[in-house]
Amino acid sequence: MVYFRFNEDGVLKLEDFGEATLDVSVETAYPIMSEALFNAPRDEEIGDFTLEGMNMVKAAVAKERLRVKVRRAAEPSTELGRRIKTSTDAPSCLVDRIVCKMAGEELGRFRPRGKPN
Repeated sequence: MVYFRFNEDGVLKLEDFGEATLDVSVETAYPIMSEALFNAPRDEEIGDFTLEGMNMVKAAVAKERLRVKVRRAAEPSTELGRRIKTSTDAPSCLVDRIVCKMAGEELGRFRPRGKPN
């Protein structure tokens, strides 16, 4: 479950993730981090990580940063698509699909003047 709320300006904001959603997301996207969080030793009284546990978590974060690389998204294939993406920040594949569909509809309605050769 994902929880949203409206702020004072009426903008929808992410409030929190449900526990199950967060667990599944971390296990799926960051397996090294998930294992470290599960196995890191904790203080029995407080529940916080011990010094050794914190070191395990920090090492896992470093490994995940090396494992997960940020990749640059492809640009839309047309100039119109690039302008749409700049103004809407929509995914490039969606922008290309919309531009292609609209261009096909416009070309389908196109009737040249005179007789075709």
